[in-house]
Amino acid sequence: MKVQIIADFIFDHSIVEESLNFVDVQPWKYYFDGSSRKNGTRVGILIISPKNIPTKLKFQLDKLCYNNEAEYEALIARLEILLELGAKDVEIIGDSELVIKQLTKKYKCVK
Repeated sequence: MKVQIIADFIFDHSIVEESLNFVDVQPWKYYFDGSSRKNGTRVGILIISPKNIPTKLKFQLDKLCYNNEAEYEALIARLEILLELGAKDVEIIGDSELVIKQLTKKYKCVK
């Protein structure tokens, strides 16, 4: 619920530009980090637009989870914000080797 409120706020207060036929030179950058402790799971993200405008978000999840789960929560669920902002080319940066190597298909999930 809190994530949707943040996404709505960013969407409602973002600068609207008329669509032009040009290519962005730089991709959006999406830094993510998740952390799980006894007192809760916290997620932090930093989004940098192609025009180098930073947006920082930090929040606590309603559920406790393992550190790897927190990293995935930080990455996957919050990519919705970028979709709402219209991002098409995104560079994802994180400190979780597991998440990054699964994204780049160097690791694969085995059941």
